[in-house]
Amino acid sequence: VFHADLSRLDDLPQGLDVQPLARALAENPEPLRFLLTRRAAEPRDAFAALNSALARDGALVRVAPGAQIHAPLHVVHLGASADSPVAWHARGFVEIGEGARLHIVEHHAAAGEHAHLANFACEYTLHKAARLDLLAVQDAAPGATLFRRSDFQLHEDAHVALHALEIGGALARHELRVAL
Repeated sequence: VFHADLSRLDDLPQGLDVQPLARALAENPEPLRFLLTRRAAEPRDAFAALNSALARDGALVRVAPGAQIHAPLHVVHLGASADSPVAWHARGFVEIGEGARLHIVEHHAAAGEHAHLANFACEYTLHKAARLDLLAVQDAAPGATLFRRSDFQLHEDAHVALHALEIGGALARHELRVAL
């Protein structure tokens, strides 16, 4: 779940909008309906179906057309210790407008040693001539199982540079799907 006390969303650069998915759904769910139901149509992917059914929060990131966001956006997913194993499911949506640019550091980290199941899915939409530089660092707890899926939709002349560092967890899987 989103923790406002650990986040800084009030001083974002002009053209960048970041909000917790749960808040966006509570305030204005209708524009998100298509995004939330699109993945459920893929019957062969059990983890995507679980994520569609069980995710309650995540990040919604939008970059206005033409905006050039130079400072990296740091998105942290923290697996915290618990008395027993925990399963969590989160969704992310990143939309970069035409001709816009964004740098993201996505960090999956652990606070303590524990065994949990993490199921994270993120959809990235890059409109015409948009650019995304994405650094994904996964350093989950030694007993964690982490299933991640990143779906990229690139429109004409869009460009994504992805650097992924997978160093933690007992079992980690990161599936990439790209539609040009």
